[in-house]
Amino acid sequence: MPTIISIVMGHVWARISDYTGKRRIFIQMALGTGIVTTTALSFVNNIEQYLVIQTIGSITGSAGGAALSAVIAENFRGRRGELFGRYQAITVIGGFLGNMISGALYNTIGYRNVLRLVAALNIIPLTIISLIPENVGKNVERGKLFSPPKIPSGFWKTFSIRLMLTPPEHLVADFLEYII
Repeated sequence: MPTIISIVMGHVWARISDYTGKRRIFIQMALGTGIVTTTALSFVNNIEQYLVIQTIGSITGSAGGAALSAVIAENFRGRRGELFGRYQAITVIGGFLGNMISGALYNTIGYRNVLRLVAALNIIPLTIISLIPENVGKNVERGKLFSPPKIPSGFWKTFSIRLMLTPPEHLVADFLEYII
């Protein structure tokens, strides 16, 4: 259920971000939600509590993904491909190293303490994004808040190439991100 809520709310937050032209607040909201929910998860005692926290967190936690991509796209027009490539590479490397490090830390300081450490460390990106000035009013699309997404004519050719290059678990997210 939290995944479905994240997908739907990610689309809603992306539309609101485009409509208002504000990006930073959505990234801050997602990071803040991550800090609160990760801390709360360190105190759960059963699956019901876990599901409630994940479900509540998925409502606002999905606000930052599209907004961060939009910030990169708006601020680095001439080097978008390079920067998105670096961003993806860093994300993959971070995911791999994070799993390795967290596995070792689970055995030494415990699962609950690792969650609390992760929540505390997420204050760093929250602080950094808070220092970046907001480009309010750029690319604001008034009147398109609730219109259905339009799929560009060249989408299917590009998406078919992407199908061959992407592991299956990323395809749905890529499809939704592209049409949003």
